[in-house]
Amino acid sequence: MHSRTLSKIGVALFTFCFSLFVQAEAPLTGDLIDRWIKSQKAVQEWGDKHEEELSKYEKDNEMIPSNIDDIVAPLKASGLYGQVEDIVEDYGFSTPEEWASTALRIFGAYAAIEMQGQQVDMEAMKQQLAELEQNPNISAEQKKMMRDMMQQGLAMMEKFKNAPPADVEAVKPHMSKLRKVMEESGGGLDD
Repeated sequence: MHSRTLSKIGVALFTFCFSLFVQAEAPLTGDLIDRWIKSQKAVQEWGDKHEEELSKYEKDNEMIPSNIDDIVAPLKASGLYGQVEDIVEDYGFSTPEEWASTALRIFGAYAAIEMQGQQVDMEAMKQQLAELEQNPNISAEQKKMMRDMMQQGLAMMEKFKNAPPADVEAVKPHMSKLRKVMEESGGGLDD
């Protein structure tokens, strides 16, 4: 969970674990969202200090973590889990897993709200991906890198589109605070 990961989860960011366990969790509340927002700066600063250590244990091919284990596994592998646990407990989270789950749900709802206003054309993105494959002026290595990025982007958009409606409604009143957190951490959707 080094700073790249922290920022990209949007601040712990965000992404996206919209599996069944997320939908079965307790609803997001204003208090929970506010506590997570307050915790973000402390977690981000900690992640910046330990970026080099944690980067050894992160998945190289992933722009943004897609589940709790992607966030927590580097903490455990590096032996730094307890430090993050102490930080998040100060904000009312019992474990880094609970904090990460909250981050993923908030980011998923945040992204769904942002996408509603942007009219993302997924079909156009799929067409661009097909055109990429046919372009003889791009090396196979460049195509693979671009294909992987585009496919991750499409997969993320699908997940965002399916954010639980209750999470989306809970996050709406907090959008200005979340935008500020995203900008400060470098984890906005435009990055």
